Amino acid sequence: MSKKEDEEIKEDEEVDEAEGNYREKDLRESGYDNTTCVRCEGDGKPVLQAGDNTVIVYLCPSCEHMWGVNYEKKKIEEIPKELPYYDSLMDKIREEYEDLVA
Repeated sequence: MSKKEDEEIKEDEEVDEAEGNYREKDLRESGYDNTTCVRCEGDGKPVLQAGDNTVIVYLCPSCEHMWGVNYEKKKIEEIPKELPYYDSLMDKIREEYEDLVA
């Protein structure tokens, strides 16, 4: 990798940190942020969230896609449906926002 490419990558990472948006550069440029479902883009419903300032878990009520934003590691982590606790976590988040998803 050239020095120029290294500098461009570093600049992209700095933008991520400054904005707090950990999506890939092409997704950021398309208007995606930490709270945007990249699978379905939803139908205008807001995504649901649970957690604190360190890690926040997001759930798309339209397609049930779940992901987490780890602010300590400064990255987005997908939460696969195959995890044994996926359904119970999804149910708990939905309970919190029962009025919104009804």
